[in-house]
Amino acid sequence: MSRVSKEFEAAMAVTATIAFFVQLAYAHRIWRLSFHDVYLTSAIVTLSIIALGCGGALVAKTIRYPLWNDSRPSNLPASIFFVSTIACDVLIATSQVYLFHKSRSGIGRLGGLITKLTVLVVNVGLITSVDITIFLILVRDLTAQLGRSSYAITYSFSLVPRMEYF
Repeated sequence: MSRVSKEFEAAMAVTATIAFFVQLAYAHRIWRLSFHDVYLTSAIVTLSIIALGCGGALVAKTIRYPLWNDSRPSNLPASIFFVSTIACDVLIATSQVYLFHKSRSGIGRLGGLITKLTVLVVNVGLITSVDITIFLILVRDLTAQLGRSSYAITYSFSLVPRMEYF
């Protein structure tokens, strides 16, 4: 039986940690854009903490059960990790679009800048959400067809859009 490599375990930990810090940076941005809206910011921070905790649970599980046959990528922590990440990215994107739209002043140059920022936010939010959704589908389908080792291949692509656009 093949074992889960230490590099893969480290990649899982780094992915969860980077996603957490990126979402916290966006939470800070929304905190400032919304003039200190506690409810919106706390929802983003809560989803980020849930995702980080589930990512830590996945790493702990692979350390405790290092064989691929013992690992089940479709278990509850993985699903919660990806669903909370998707929900957080969608919440970040929609709140930024709403806040940008609300802050339009009618000044030509500023309006153009806000439009460009809105397009960027929508693109990044869509790319990360679609990427993680595709990842969830690939994990479920590929592991059923190809075995557990395909989990490592698909997992490595879950952070690419976040790293490219932040």
